[in-house]
Amino acid sequence: MSKNHFIQFTDTMIHVPSVQEAMSFWTFKMGFEYKEGGFGWMALENKKTKQKIVLTEEDFGSPWALAFSTTNFEEALDKLSETNITIKTKVITPGGFKHALCYDERGIPLLVYVRSE
Repeated sequence: MSKNHFIQFTDTMIHVPSVQEAMSFWTFKMGFEYKEGGFGWMALENKKTKQKIVLTEEDFGSPWALAFSTTNFEEALDKLSETNITIKTKVITPGGFKHALCYDERGIPLLVYVRSE
């Protein structure tokens, strides 16, 4: 892996109508445990495989294939722009949640977001 620290980890994110309602399925039936959360999102990790997922109530307005989290939103977008990633939308919600929908050279959608900055 590259020594760049602008992208810290990847998440498999799942859009759900209610994080609280979805949590019971993912914890009791699928074997995930709560790791961290905030308003409208929750990070879980599978007890056996250590697979991480994020349940989110946020509707990003477009499907995406992979989500990247970063602590420095602008730096991450600058680095991605240098590698022919197209930034389609850049949003900062009233609650301060930042995310950008991007596309790689082949049109595969990627989501870049900030959990905490």
